[in-house]
Amino acid sequence: MDGGSRPDWARGLLRPTLTREVGLILVLLAGVTLALIGAALFVAHPEGVRARDSFQSMRLYLWSAGAATFLLLGAGILLVRYRIAQPVRRVAAAARALAGGDLNRRLNEENLFGELGDLAAAFDSMAARVQGTVDNLASERDFTNALLEVFPEGVAIYGPGDDLTYANPAFRRLFSGDSWREVFPCLKGDPCGLHRRVDILPPLVPKPIHLRVSCVMHAGRIFLTAEDETESVIARRRKAEWQDMLIHDVKSPLSAVLGTVKALMMDKRPEAELHLLGLADTAGNRVVKLLNTYLEVLRMESGARKVEAAPLDPGEACRAAAALCEPLARQADTAIVVGVQIGAVVRADPNLLERILSNLIDNAIKYGAPGREVRVLGGPRQDGGWLLKVADDGPGIPAEELPFIFHRFYRVSRRDGEGRKGGTGLGLAFCRLACELHGWRIRAESQAGKGTEMLIEIPAEAHDAAS
Repeated sequence: MDGGSRPDWARGLLRPTLTREVGLILVLLAGVTLALIGAALFVAHPEGVRARDSFQSMRLYLWSAGAATFLLLGAGILLVRYRIAQPVRRVAAAARALAGGDLNRRLNEENLFGELGDLAAAFDSMAARVQGTVDNLASERDFTNALLEVFPEGVAIYGPGDDLTYANPAFRRLFSGDSWREVFPCLKGDPCGLHRRVDILPPLVPKPIHLRVSCVMHAGRIFLTAEDETESVIARRRKAEWQDMLIHDVKSPLSAVLGTVKALMMDKRPEAELHLLGLADTAGNRVVKLLNTYLEVLRMESGARKVEAAPLDPGEACRAAAALCEPLARQADTAIVVGVQIGAVVRADPNLLERILSNLIDNAIKYGAPGREVRVLGGPRQDGGWLLKVADDGPGIPAEELPFIFHRFYRVSRRDGEGRKGGTGLGLAFCRLACELHGWRIRAESQAGKGTEMLIEIPAEAHDAAS
């Protein structure tokens, strides 16, 4: 019967293994040792020393057995070395080569028996997986390096001793010479920081550089990113200078002009002159209101404007705002109807709430239909909060423009084809920012031909805190 026709249990029994090889050697050595011990016992037996010739013959036997034992032992050692030690050494040599970077090293020991064959196969499989992993990591590293090379922000890696071990082109463009060393010391006390402002000034660089720096420490290295904010810093500085110009170079002289106009209007003058002075006073006040609103918007956007909240009656605030807008309403032949519950209390900044309501009523008068009415309504909501509403009967706001009406300088197109309605586009932006400062929400609902509703949702906390 050939080997291919043996049953599975027979093939498993006859398959050479490391355990069987060592076991056979040990059995062989044990058999020889037992034979020697038996011979020694036979010689030592009293009957074994009756004749001198017999002892001499036994001594020759003992010497022969001892020599045979040593020969067998040497053969066993050589066998162990050839069958076990040498394959193990080859596995160890391949492992050292793999650890040294030779990822293509393989054993390919298909003829090894038993456990050594399994070890060699497992080693080759492990080496293949290691090579695949290293290749994947190398590919990802190449991709990361390529990405960093074109990254718009400066990226650098500091190694031990504050040495710059990597810098992408954007980082090298930001810093000339060793000026990059000025970035790291400012973060050395707290290396794990995000969005730190760093200003590098002459003589380190020809022109001031303003950076937003973030850094993270990992495994003894510091990964740093630097974004150039020089242009935005200069733009903010120019914006601040322009605001100062508005305050000092426009508003103050304009106030002086308006004061002069009012003084002239107090004297007896011809009707034509008083009419012209009245137009100048109206236009001047409109400019002053525009400047005040714009500066207030800037203050709220920058966080400089704080809410000075106090308990107040929203019904009284609505009536006060309606009274301020009454002259404009009479001129536009529009009635203002206030239907807000009296006696409730909410926490709000009185000045801001009055300006919010007056802006909304003013817009409703300008955009509403002449001869109709503007309704100012309000009352509690089911969730415990409050709702204020300013509604008109005008042509409405196009649906595509509703998401933008609270943006600065945005003005709604007119339905009659005459472009956009007059205005600055700041009123609703002011209302949105003022409501956000309070923690309120303002939104608009409108349908073509059915007017517009501006709704202010005051949460229950503001109402409960004031109660």
